[in-house]
Amino acid sequence: MKAYSEDHRLVYVKSMTLDNDGNPVILAVTSSDHRPGPQGDPRTWEVLHYQHHEWNIHPVTTSTNNYDTGSIWVEADGTWRIIGPTEPGPQRWGVGGEIAVWTSRDQGKTWNKVRDVTRNSPRNHSYVRKVFNADPNRRLQSCGPTAIPISYRFPDSTSPTATARRFDDCPTIWKEITPPPSQSRKSIIRSFRLSDPCFN
Repeated sequence: MKAYSEDHRLVYVKSMTLDNDGNPVILAVTSSDHRPGPQGDPRTWEVLHYQHHEWNIHPVTTSTNNYDTGSIWVEADGTWRIIGPTEPGPQRWGVGGEIAVWTSRDQGKTWNKVRDVTRNSPRNHSYVRKVFNADPNRRLQSCGPTAIPISYRFPDSTSPTATARRFDDCPTIWKEITPPPSQSRKSIIRSFRLSDPCFN
């Protein structure tokens, strides 16, 4: 595949899937240091694609923490999509940031950011995950220092609205949540309406 150690790079695998021909696709973040902070920059999001008996590695963008985590989708029409915290957040060197959507129309060779999902958040967002065996328009992520799970649902690919709900299915609007006693800080989650289908 690639001997990243020869370039003194660390590899953090985020997501794996298959292309429409059944070939593996891997999303990873690479860094020059295991510690948080500027010494690890650049932290590069890369797509590794096995095709024609070889691995092809393509950069997507950069972010600010080794544990910034998103997912990659390969859609039926050939669009490749990444959703993750690629943009700097209020805790710049902390895990996560602002969520953005990136797409590729050439099997991961080149990428374009198509929209920002979150903006001006009081806490970082991260860990955007696929939801399996469920509504295909739903995404899962967590935000804040206590990583409370949030499920974002978009009724369909053209829907003008999105809602965020906790696992107890109770909608919240910038509601402050008291964490379990074992944790010392509070976390914030949000429900929002958007003028476009922000994940598509």
